[in-house]
Order: sequence, then structure tokens, then C-alpha cells
Amino acid sequence: MKQPKRRKPDLTSRLHAWWEGIELPPEAPGAPKGAAAIPPPRATRTPHATPTLGTQAPAQPNLLPDEPPLLLTKRVYEDEPEDGSWTGERLAASELIWGQDFTQPGGEDLFLAFARPFGQIKAKNLLQLGAGVGGGTRALADQLGCWVTGLEADPLLAHDGHDRSVQMGMEARAPVRAYDPDRFELRARSFDYVFARESFHTIADRPRLFQALHVGLKPAGEMVFTDFLLSGGTPSEALSIWLGGHLPEPKPGGIPDTESTLKRTGFDIRRAEDVTATYRTQLTASWDAATQHIRSSPLSRAALRPVIAECERWQRLVGAIDGGDLVVARFHVTKPESD
Repeated sequence: MKQPKRRKPDLTSRLHAWWEGIELPPEAPGAPKGAAAIPPPRATRTPHATPTLGTQAPAQPNLLPDEPPLLLTKRVYEDEPEDGSWTGERLAASELIWGQDFTQPGGEDLFLAFARPFGQIKAKNLLQLGAGVGGGTRALADQLGCWVTGLEADPLLAHDGHDRSVQMGMEARAPVRAYDPDRFELRARSFDYVFARESFHTIADRPRLFQALHVGLKPAGEMVFTDFLLSGGTPSEALSIWLGGHLPEPKPGGIPDTESTLKRTGFDIRRAEDVTATYRTQLTASWDAATQHIRSSPLSRAALRPVIAECERWQRLVGAIDGGDLVVARFHVTKPESD
């Protein structure tokens, strides 16, 4: 009788097994510590094809371990801030998983795919929220031929992101600046486009944010954003685990609430679509590439700890998505020409 195929263990389980099961020699004198101990990030371009939205994704291996994920709601490695802000160690671990210059799944390919509704926008001004270290900011400026201002809420990511733009000679076309999403204002009619990836669900006062963006857009301006939204079903334990293991705690809205808020603000909704399958596929591809990268560049225990912590954060998100609690939605909205 043919034995059933065993499910491939998820990356976090494999890293935990490595952590617990391998005896490491003492660290060599002068060995790098912290972020410097983590191997260089892998390239952002992956061998898989550029993602196509709106198609049915193939079945994905379950990323969740057989046992419940660790509930890492406080500091999970030495010197991690209690408020969940970024450190050099976390950034190095994140880039190891998602690719150089990126702190989200999919790298440059998915970034550009999500921004595709803009079309050709050469010589236009685009505002990007949730810029991270500017990988997507620079990709948008380079591939779309526009001027992009990236805004990032975390000071470390914003500072590092702008330094990278300067080093690449893109400080004018793709600057990255720190901002407070709960308080920021824009000069009226200063941008042609706004783009954001999975960053609004952490903002408590989204109506105020949408109003500020509406003011900052020129008439006939366009905004495209993706975000994690509640599916509207009965919440499961996986959702509670995700909410409790993220600092600061997410505050996702529902799809109907998001649509009504956008309309009340004055936006016309051109398209709202579920891109969860595409997102999940790209997450898995990035995860598999990270596994191969780690195998080729073994980590010390000290370097592995922030990598495991980052994996645990994403494991909880995947659990909420696979449990049907969360969807990844993309909205394409416009500001009326008469405004």
C-alpha cells in the first residue's frame, strides 16, 4: 500500500529543529554579532514568473506546524524593543527571508504587480506609504519612470531606506522619509498617485488617514493599496493568536467598512479585489527561497534567534489567512476631477 506523502515541515519548524538538534562549536574570537552575524540577504528577483492577479493559485503546502505556534507577544530576542519597533537584527533577518531591500513577501515582482493598475505614469509624482527600507520605492521609480516619495513609520527603516536611496543615486527620485501615520498632513493637490502595501491595518484612525490622502491627491488622482482585512466570518483562535503576537496590535477593518469609509471620504472605487491567493503563493515562494539560502549559509545560534522570531510573526499571519479570518484585498480608487 502506497504511503501518503508527508507534509513538508514549515520553515519555522525546521529552524527550531536545527536550533535544538545541532551542537555548535564555540564562537570564534572576533566573530560578528547581531545583524552582522546573519548572512547577506538574497537577491530580490526570484526564478518564479511575475505573478498574475485574479487567477486561481495552485494548492500550497501548509506552513503551520502540527503544534501551535509560539506566542511571542513580547521581546523574543535580546535587545528587541518592547514596542515592536525595528532593530538592525530584525531587519537583517527580514531581508534574509524576503530578499534584499524588502520586508514583505514577493520582492520587487509582487510590488510592481500590485501597482499595475497605475499603468504608465512617467514624470508623475507618487506617494508611497509603508516604504520600509525603500526597495519598492526605488522599484516603482525605476520601472514606472515616476518620482516617488516613500514614507515609513519606523525611524530605523526610514533612515536606512533613505541612506540606500542616496547610495544608489536615487535620493531625488526615490527619497524615504519618516512620518507619523496618525498625525501626518499633506499639502493640498500635491501628488498624482498614492500607493501602499499592507500598512493601513496598523492605523487606528483610518478615516482620518484617508481624508489626509484625499486632500493630498490632485483631482483625478488615483490610489492603489493592499491590506489585510477581516473576512467577516466567525473569528477563530488563529486570529486571536495573530492579533496578540503583533506589536503594536493590528486593528484590521472589514471589507464593507473599508468601502464605506472610502466613499464617505470622497473616493470613487474603481475596483476592489481579493488577491489572497497571489499573496499566499508569493509568500510560499519567498519562504522556500529563504530556506535554501539558510542551508547554503549556516547561521550561528545568536544569528538564528531573530530569524526564528521573524518567522513566528509571519506564521501567525499565515494561520489567520489559512483559517479564513483574513483576506488580502487590493483597492483601486480615484479622486473625482471636480474636487
